[in-house]
Amino acid sequence: MDATLQDPLVGRLLDDRYLVLELVARGGMATVYHALDRRLDRAVALKVLHSHLAGDAAFAARFDREARAAARLSHPNVVGVFDQGQDGDLHYLAMEYLPGRTLRQVLVERGALTPKEALRVMDPVLDALAAAHRAGIVHRDVKPENVILTDDGRVKVADFGLARAAASTNATTGVLLGTVAYLAPELVTEGTADARSDVYSAGIVLFEVLTGRQPFVGELPAQVAYRHVHEDVPTPSDIAPNVPEALDDVVLAATARTPDERPADAAALLVMLRSARRRIPAELMDERADVPYAPGAVAAAASDPFDGLAATQAVDQAVENRTRALPGLAASALGNGTGGAPGHGALGNGHSPTGMQPPPPRSRRSRLVAGLPVNEDEMGPPVDDAALARLAEARRRRGLVVMALVVVTAVVLVIGSYWFIAGPGAQVVVPSTTTLTQAEATKQLTDIPLGVKVVTAFSDDVKKGIVIESRPEAGAAVRKNSTVTLTVSKGPELFDVPDVTGKSKDQAEQDLQGEGFALGKVSEKFSNDFDAGLVMSQSPAADAKRAKGTKVDLVVSKGKELVEIPDVLRQDENTARNTLQTAGFAVDVGEPRFDPSVPQGQVAAQEPGGRTKAAPGSTVTIFLSNGPDPAQTVQVPFVLGRKEDDARRKLEEEGLGVQVERRGGFSDRVAQQNPAPGSTVPRGTVVTIVFF
Repeated sequence: MDATLQDPLVGRLLDDRYLVLELVARGGMATVYHALDRRLDRAVALKVLHSHLAGDAAFAARFDREARAAARLSHPNVVGVFDQGQDGDLHYLAMEYLPGRTLRQVLVERGALTPKEALRVMDPVLDALAAAHRAGIVHRDVKPENVILTDDGRVKVADFGLARAAASTNATTGVLLGTVAYLAPELVTEGTADARSDVYSAGIVLFEVLTGRQPFVGELPAQVAYRHVHEDVPTPSDIAPNVPEALDDVVLAATARTPDERPADAAALLVMLRSARRRIPAELMDERADVPYAPGAVAAAASDPFDGLAATQAVDQAVENRTRALPGLAASALGNGTGGAPGHGALGNGHSPTGMQPPPPRSRRSRLVAGLPVNEDEMGPPVDDAALARLAEARRRRGLVVMALVVVTAVVLVIGSYWFIAGPGAQVVVPSTTTLTQAEATKQLTDIPLGVKVVTAFSDDVKKGIVIESRPEAGAAVRKNSTVTLTVSKGPELFDVPDVTGKSKDQAEQDLQGEGFALGKVSEKFSNDFDAGLVMSQSPAADAKRAKGTKVDLVVSKGKELVEIPDVLRQDENTARNTLQTAGFAVDVGEPRFDPSVPQGQVAAQEPGGRTKAAPGSTVTIFLSNGPDPAQTVQVPFVLGRKEDDARRKLEEEGLGVQVERRGGFSDRVAQQNPAPGSTVPRGTVVTIVFF
């Protein structure tokens, strides 16, 4: 039967607010449900604390207190906490409901990620952890299951505050909480954690996404914990050769066994990661590790389908590493020599560090560490101290075997060296290896036979992967099996191209030359965003990696492209405004002007003038006509019937001009005048007087 149908909370209304719709997942501390917040009508993820933990009043109080602290942590890459409450004996958190997949599910589907994909995931994860560390919150359970990749492309980190609440309780009980594949050594040996413990776990996650596997495996969780305490995390590129050296450095720094040797917090690790990204050549960013995916940190025996502390467990065809309560592992059990007081936390006594008996066994699928159950749902027989003692003794025996092999090998080498050094034909001539690839040169030398040591160096003249020189040089006589050092070209050293956008052409050229680059082609384009003369774009782009001397092409702005201004003279204001705005210009109305030639209310003038060009969006000012100026107008006097001199004098006294027109008659009296007598005309208007 479907687990959802069996779950008693499905269909129940919690706190008169949250309607539980379906079961999503069961974890080490809580069960997660898809629920509906009926008050706000929104989907939420409801995390309900397991009843056996909720029954512990101190634990529940810490859970509630830490939940409130987590709710105050607002960050775009942190799963938001909306509400916290209690319904009867049920303690719950209401959080964002995020359709998507966990990073674990993505790893199961794809295997290892490419460096580019790994950086895209880890950057927001570390940004979220950095925000938590600034707020004084330590996650304590960083793992792929707690990284959510939403359907809309966001990366979210879950379970902030929950692990901190559990750890607060475990500090007093001697039980530590976490997933053994990702636990920092100090959590195993001392049960204490700070921001550097999250840094260690994040380093393990980065190792896993780059290589497709966790660094340590073992038959038992205790073996994995032992390896975290006593072994250095391997270099990722030893497992996945595609991993760039810069990311090797980040993983090794984050997973240093001593906390003081790690970055101080996630913010410091994020700075290191982003710095590494800038040093990775573009051609390496999309290479994926060609190794089988192996996520389980605890190997399952063929006859025992144990899903383990960090082993695989199918959940929607994904793999889950469950957060579990682990007993505090004594330093003596891990071979550390420091840690808890004698008699506490020892393996094989069948008791927890507090002296409490573990509950009776429930299933053959359980595993125990230091006498307490790893799986909170399933319990089995305790493991005594002899288990780890036998493991340590076996390792010591293997060490003696290895030491014996080393001694035998050394004796053989001494005898062989004597034979080849002192015997006839002991010397060979170093062949010329320049212009050969590293592989070709190595084969040529080892066939002689000579040993090979490879160092790399930048070269502006020799292609990447080609031998630049050898030491000793070609032609030198050397003893067989001596080492020849090959210097192999890494190609030209690459530097960040400076950003010159927004600068003038001259300043851009000066900046490029100052960084060792050269000015390439310069072209011009119109732009609405950049003023004339400023660099709009560049190729290669800013921060691209290129060799010194590379030419950088620039596109320089010609400013906004000019367009023709419409002529709106003699249009009314509304028509003129619509005409100009349609053409893309702003309109301003200036002071009206007297203009006898333009009717009142029409445009008498515009600035800039019509049919000139200006930038789109610029302002055109229009001036409306008020008609003729009353102070500059006169009434035409009546001069009909007057003689010419008299009529001329009369008109000129009014400031009017006079034009005489004779039509063949002999009359000396004005017969017609135009404009007509009594009409209002501008001063200076010419009046025509006609004689017949």
